[in-house]
Formats: sequence, structure tokens, C-alpha cells
Amino acid sequence: MTAIDSYTNTPELFDVQKLNEKEEELEIKYGSPKKFLLKDFCNKNGAFIVKSDSTNTLCNKDSEVPPIGIVWSVTNEQGYRKRNGEKTNLHEKCEDMHWPHRNENSFSRIHPINGKTIKMYILADGHGGHEAPQIFLARACAACFKVMEDKDWNLSNPEQEVELRNIITDTFISLDKQFCDEKVKEYEEYNRNGRQGKKPVDDGCTLIVNIIYDGYLINANTGDSRTVLGSKREKTHFLHKKTYEYYPVFSSLDQSPDHPEKAYNVSNNGGIFLSSGGIPRKRPNIEPFEKRGMVTYPELVGTRIYRPSNKRIEELGINHLMTLNMGGSMGDLLFKIEPAVISCRPDVSVVKIDKSVDNMLLIATDGIWDHLNWQETEKQNEKVMSYISKQLNEESEVSEELLNKVTSKLVKRENNLELYEPRQRYDDCTAFLVYIPASSEKEDLEASS
Repeated sequence: MTAIDSYTNTPELFDVQKLNEKEEELEIKYGSPKKFLLKDFCNKNGAFIVKSDSTNTLCNKDSEVPPIGIVWSVTNEQGYRKRNGEKTNLHEKCEDMHWPHRNENSFSRIHPINGKTIKMYILADGHGGHEAPQIFLARACAACFKVMEDKDWNLSNPEQEVELRNIITDTFISLDKQFCDEKVKEYEEYNRNGRQGKKPVDDGCTLIVNIIYDGYLINANTGDSRTVLGSKREKTHFLHKKTYEYYPVFSSLDQSPDHPEKAYNVSNNGGIFLSSGGIPRKRPNIEPFEKRGMVTYPELVGTRIYRPSNKRIEELGINHLMTLNMGGSMGDLLFKIEPAVISCRPDVSVVKIDKSVDNMLLIATDGIWDHLNWQETEKQNEKVMSYISKQLNEESEVSEELLNKVTSKLVKRENNLELYEPRQRYDDCTAFLVYIPASSEKEDLEASS
């Protein structure tokens, strides 16, 4: 049995090193992650830079051109458990990580070849610890900006679209390999020291990258965080009152165990689907992804993945009793030891944004989606977009402050019965809202000049 994602002959993207203690103490401006950055990611003046052919900074105060039209906000809430009326945090630190932070323009760069803007938003939901999402957040930021800057992309050309999707896919695979190789070295060092001291943490995360470039949304998703793009449409009102609502026109596909490609990878490489009670679930007839296409397996909804131990896992001393409730992830060394039961391969979509209408981009972790009153993905997307539409005052200009009020309501799930089920346990959650106003060709030219 072979894994879908082969790590042989995968190019190394960067020379990556963890920062030393002194470097970690430096305050890195504009909301960049503070640890596990690329070597020379931060220069002596504190500017946030990326090692690439371009010398542009992510945010250069002297030459920065404010983004035209786009407004965004992000809010998160640390997960907690309620017991006897008191709240207890689920984790020591929130394991949801996002880039950039609010009130910062580091999300935008100017393409060094064509002068068009590249806007990026990244979300990583950790499981097993908070280190993996920090690492992947920083490295994905650097790697994806580099990919976008290295070529004068014309995404109306189908060949270039396919090329970009393939490069981003290879980028995710390379980042995952790099992380897992580092984890292997940590375990080997731990074993050489007689397994004394702190045992390495085998953690992982989801990773979702959204790039807005030249009128297109580029979405790369591994795991079960989700992106939904809504377009503003007129809604029929029984009193003939003109109202508008954001209607979903694109959604990333959650890489849960029922995902067709991921389910085949799990099945083909010896993974076992477990029910919530830990009992092996009868496996449906799982077909090769090329034959089945993007048709999910409803029989596998709610399952967890277990991978039996093997000689290499035992040699490294990795805890093999862990299970994972998703079909795709970054990190998670246990599941990446060959044959890789869990795949890191992202679903990559290139979506043309309808410039004739306003659009709203929602990017959120499963702490939002898993707590909703509805189970079906399409219904969830419609209901949340409808809720967002109601919160936006039609008479007001969409501002960061207004979006922040909406994201704050989205992450406050307790007592919000309009959207969420009442629970005693709430997972970490994060929600981005990115408002993309309708634009004319003239405005597009000004934005890219």
C-alpha cells in the first residue's frame, strides 16, 4: 500500500530555523507570528520580510498603498467547559491561530512584477498543542507570498490556473514534510538521551489560506476549517420591501473522514474508521477518488481515524493510541509515518469574484461550524450568511468596526440560540469576515497601479 502523498523528491522550500530565545523576545510588528519564523524573516529594524526574489516588505510604512475597498476583521474565543456554573478553559492556550491580526495591513503586498495587490488571510486550528499552528501559520505565509510573487499570474488562462493549483499543493506537501522531518529528529534526539526530559509533542493543525488577487479568490484548505464566499443579492420580501442578503456562491469542502479523496487514502493505507465509542465502523465500498469524484461518504460522518502501530512508530516511541476526527491535516507525525494514513494534500480552488456586486468572505474554524443548529453543510453556509446579512445595517457603510461587531457575535456561541445549540463545552473558535465591495474597471486599475 502506498500513500497518495509521496514525500520523495519533494523540494525544500526554505532554510527554516527556530528563533533563539533572544530573537523570540523581539516584538515583530504588524501581527506576524512571534515564533518559528523563517531564518531572516525579521530584519534588524523589525520589518516583517519574506525570503524571496522580491525585496518588498509585507507592510512598508513609507511606501504602503492602503488597500482600496476591502475591509476586514477577525475575532476568536478560547474554548471552555461549563461545570457547576463555572467556566474552565479547555487548553492552556487557545489553539486557533490566525494571520494577520486586526488593525494591521500586513495582509497586503504589491506584486513585484505587475504591481497588482496580493491580499492573504490564514487560519490554523491546532489539535494536540499550540505549536503546530504557529509554525504552519508563519511558514505558509512566507511560502504562499513567494509563490504569488514569483510569476505574473494570469488566472484567466486555464493552464496558469492549473499550474498555480499544483504549485500550492506541492507547497503544502513540502511544508508538512518539513515539519514531520523536524518532529522525527526531536524524537530521535529524545531517544538518544534515554528518553529523559520533556517528550516531544506530536501535534498538528488544519490550515486554510485565502488569497485575493486580480479579481480571483484562491482558496487552499487542509482540514475542516471552512471558507464561504457570499455574493450580495436582492431578496424578495412579502411586503415588497427591497432587502439584500449574502448568498453562498463558493464553499471549501471540509476534509472530514467522509471526504472522498481522504477516505480512500485512509482506507488504502490501513487506517480504521471508529465510531464515537471507539468501535470499528463497517466500512462502505470506498472507490478511488478519480472514479468517484467529489461525492462524500455519509456513512463515515462523525467517525474518528485510528492507525495501527508499526515498527517505525515503535522505534520513535510515538503514542499510537491517539485518534483524529478528520481526513486531512498538517503535522500529526503518527499519521504521516509511511504509509501515511492522513493526507496533507489541500483542496485548491480558484474562484472568479463577481465584481458587479458586493461580496463577503467568511473564514472560520470548526468551533463555529460544529456548534450550529444545522448539520448539512449547505444549510450551515446559508444560515450563517443570512445571519451576517441581518447584522449588517443596510444604512451604514461597512466598516472594520461594524465587521468586528459581527465577528464578535459569531464567536460568542453561548446563549446565541439563533445559530448555536446549547452546550456545556465550547471549542476554540475563530471567524474572519472580509468585505469585498463591487468595483469598476477604473477602480481595479487604480488599485493595481
